[in-house]
Amino acid sequence: VDFNFKADPQAVENVMRVFGDRMIIVPYDETRKLRLSEEDILSLTFNDEAGQLSRDLMLAHARGWSQDQSILLHDPATLLALEGLYPTIQQTFSVIRDGPNAGKLVIDPENGFTVQRMTIPEGEERAATDTILQRYLHLQP
Repeated sequence: VDFNFKADPQAVENVMRVFGDRMIIVPYDETRKLRLSEEDILSLTFNDEAGQLSRDLMLAHARGWSQDQSILLHDPATLLALEGLYPTIQQTFSVIRDGPNAGKLVIDPENGFTVQRMTIPEGEERAATDTILQRYLHLQP
């Protein structure tokens, strides 16, 4: 469950109600496909200060915060969706409001809200990662 969804499931439901199929959800499970190891990060090259900063921040995160010395590209993956670079499918979800699963989206064709869900097709994880690195983070794989 996404932190923001868990923090306020009612707000998520309200946003889904208002924006419906104009809303694109980038599921955590999709972004988990976009992982870079410390070794991957060290192999990246940069052409400008923004790229150097991106690389340094990713390396610091992998070394200081990650148990497996890797990073996941959760936030930059949303840019792929916003630019329409990866396909979306329509799905109808409702939001669990209470309990340990509060904020979790569950497929609910009868009572839910239809939204767009971004997918990264199997086998395209590396291409998606490279797009993020080059297009948004000023890095060359």
